[in-house]
Amino acid sequence: MTTGALPPDATTRESVRFYLLDHRTPIGKAIDIGLLILNLLFVAIYVLETYSLESLSRESLWTLEIGLVLVFLIEWYLKEGEGLRGG
Repeated sequence: MTTGALPPDATTRESVRFYLLDHRTPIGKAIDIGLLILNLLFVAIYVLETYSLESLSRESLWTLEIGLVLVFLIEWYLKEGEGLRGG
């Protein structure tokens, strides 16, 4: 959880990271709720893939699943990826 407020001279990257980690501001809460919904969707897709599905349905679910993985990968990078660049 973050403490304090976003500094007025924060860069775009710092602002995005702040709101991804923040749980108190309306934007931070909205992002948390959005990520929770995406997580639930990801689990629902996983469950649906355990059933026998038509090829088109299976391909659509796979495409959606890959899209969600990319969203979570970007979210992770924005939160934690700074260390990858040595910063």
